[in-house]
Amino acid sequence: MTARSSNTALQNLTRELNRSTLPILPPLLGFEGDVEYLRQVDLWKQWIAWEKDDPLVLKDEDEAAFKARILYVYKQAVITLRFWPEMWCDAAPDLTKIPDTEIVGVTVILLSCAYDNREFVRVGYYVNNEYSDEALIADPPSKPIIEKVRRNILAEKPRVTRFAIKWFVQFHQ
Repeated sequence: MTARSSNTALQNLTRELNRSTLPILPPLLGFEGDVEYLRQVDLWKQWIAWEKDDPLVLKDEDEAAFKARILYVYKQAVITLRFWPEMWCDAAPDLTKIPDTEIVGVTVILLSCAYDNREFVRVGYYVNNEYSDEALIADPPSKPIIEKVRRNILAEKPRVTRFAIKWFVQFHQ
């Protein structure tokens, strides 16, 4: 697919998307707005599928860009469809792609807050993924047993980093 035809296909696919950052609760089936909401869900799913199909042929040439494009669409979809659990489940990482050596151990959750695309605060939480069974803690298996791993988020000790930004930008005329 050429760049021009890919761009045209993407524009046709996203033309009717409501990319509002104001999420709404999904209306109950049979109530006002339910058809339009489900249409939006379907359009987001089509865009995600389009990116995963790799019409720009990035997967072989630039895998990082390929993954970044898919992640971008998921982020946008989760912002708009915040109350649609299926979207969150689809956007969650695939455990089969996480190396076995990285499943158990310490990691972090980073939350970043921005205003006008300028980060002003970052909150980090240490997370310890560990076995719940004492025998597994003492002698961990070579292949992790996901069902026996528990996540301990150290929520009482967040690491908060603040950044000074210009909150209001004056425009010169």
